[in-house]
Amino acid sequence: FIFAGDERFEQVLVRHRLSALILGVNGFALYFGLLGIITATSATLNPFVDTTLAGYASRLVKGLAAWFWVVAILGWAIHRRQRAAQKAAAGRPGRWEGLLAYAREAQLPFYVLHHLPIIVLAYFVIPWQVHPLVKFLAICPASYAATFLLYDLGVRRTSVTRFLFGLRARR
Repeated sequence: FIFAGDERFEQVLVRHRLSALILGVNGFALYFGLLGIITATSATLNPFVDTTLAGYASRLVKGLAAWFWVVAILGWAIHRRQRAAQKAAAGRPGRWEGLLAYAREAQLPFYVLHHLPIIVLAYFVIPWQVHPLVKFLAICPASYAATFLLYDLGVRRTSVTRFLFGLRARR
């Protein structure tokens, strides 16, 4: 937040985005390995309160990996923004610009709306006598599709709902 808009800080993020991504991926892999060790050896079976060396290490590795992911995501986002600005200045819009504009506009309404489909679908799916992974795989894509339809058909197309969800009026 303090360095937002500082070109030097953005250059550092862009320059280190790939190494941060690699460190973030490997950090989470190490974290899950440490969770396996904790689960196999600890009596508490809770990595958030485990007082063994593996417990402390897992929390440290998870925190560092999360920071690497933040650097990687910000670095790639800034890099993408810079390339889009270069293409726009050259008069060549990027191939993803239309989709990104749609997603940019949809993010707040999508966040507000996504709770309802998840709860409704979970109400019907949770009682199923199947593996929890099957329930998860049933709820996630269906709730995404339902949220998308709610946004696209219910919010995006009318001036009143656009106003209620904080969107600009259509041109």
